[in-house]
Amino acid sequence: MTTVSPDLVDWQERQYVSQFSMPPLTLAIHVGGVPADPDGLSVLGQLLLQNPDGTVAPVSSYTALRSGTGTYVVTPSSADTSVPAPAELVWAYAVGGVPQQYASYLTIGPANPAYDALPLDMQDLLETVYVRFADLFDSPSGGANLQTYFQAHWSRGRVAQLMGIALSKINAIAQPWSNYTLDGTLGAEFPISQWGGLLAQYTFVESVKHLIRGYTEQPQLMGSGSVTRLDRRDYVDRWRAVLADEQPELKSLLDVFKIRHLGLGNPRVLVSGGTYGRYAPTRIAGSVAARPRMWARWRSGINRHASFPAAGRSPCAAPGAPSAPRCAPTFSRARGRFRASPPQERRRRLRSGAVCGSYVPSTAVTRLCPGTVITWSAGYQMVSFLVTPVQGPVL
Repeated sequence: MTTVSPDLVDWQERQYVSQFSMPPLTLAIHVGGVPADPDGLSVLGQLLLQNPDGTVAPVSSYTALRSGTGTYVVTPSSADTSVPAPAELVWAYAVGGVPQQYASYLTIGPANPAYDALPLDMQDLLETVYVRFADLFDSPSGGANLQTYFQAHWSRGRVAQLMGIALSKINAIAQPWSNYTLDGTLGAEFPISQWGGLLAQYTFVESVKHLIRGYTEQPQLMGSGSVTRLDRRDYVDRWRAVLADEQPELKSLLDVFKIRHLGLGNPRVLVSGGTYGRYAPTRIAGSVAARPRMWARWRSGINRHASFPAAGRSPCAAPGAPSAPRCAPTFSRARGRFRASPPQERRRRLRSGAVCGSYVPSTAVTRLCPGTVITWSAGYQMVSFLVTPVQGPVL
């Protein structure tokens, strides 16, 4: 066992364990830099509480369970973690007949519902935020000076609450709206493997803002000698500064809330081309420029529609020939550009059969065969044409 001197500052890096919890504690054994099992696949563990006077008090002993090559796990009971205190878990095993020992340093902290309700992966992510406050100067135990006051509750539980606030802002701070949760209830669990860095950074920012609010109402000592007073008159200015920091986010959240309640539904793109698809402009910067241009915007004199290909003649058989298929125009020219036909002609049957209708953009020829529905944009109107095998004149 390891005895920590009470005269020394606790410099150990410790794993946090919440009071009354039963977390799996893992030991990974490496021999020659690779995972390896100990002799007899046997690993023992002993949990010890570290007393303020430097002594230790045994709590419980365990036989570790093997979960993989070189990986062994012990799970303490809720009774073992019922006393908040510094602790250590001593592992004992043998490699090549030589006894080995390793100590995992722990901190058993007060129970907190906000922290205890998080999944284990979320607790690990929270530790990456909490460690950013671990070495601040004005605190005897590390962390924010705010936690040294009896009325303050700065802890991992508070950071867990701020993580929930951060995730709610990620969901709704801008389009598209999402419904991620911390624990997977009432919505999908936030994908830590992909976006854990984003959630950790946003939680850190919310934690800093919380500390700013915590230090806002510190009165200034005025006067000297035997007559002094606490001046709180600048509290208004301090809170105005805090409000100015919060209002831009509130504006963005309100915008998304209003858009979601316009009853416009959710945008969908099933089949489309280009990076952003052929749909209405979005709030993504540069999306309009990146969206592909529509056929209806091609210049006349270069492109022709089905009835008038590049050579100026119909692709169908000559009029008067036996069973001569006829094609109907789908576009008419006006003012140097092609525009959509009148409304009654927007859905037309193109002649097909022995010869399919042909649409000629530049030099490429796309064959329009029976059963094909062609839809494209003419300006801001969507126009559809159906190719069907018909006999007789086209109406």
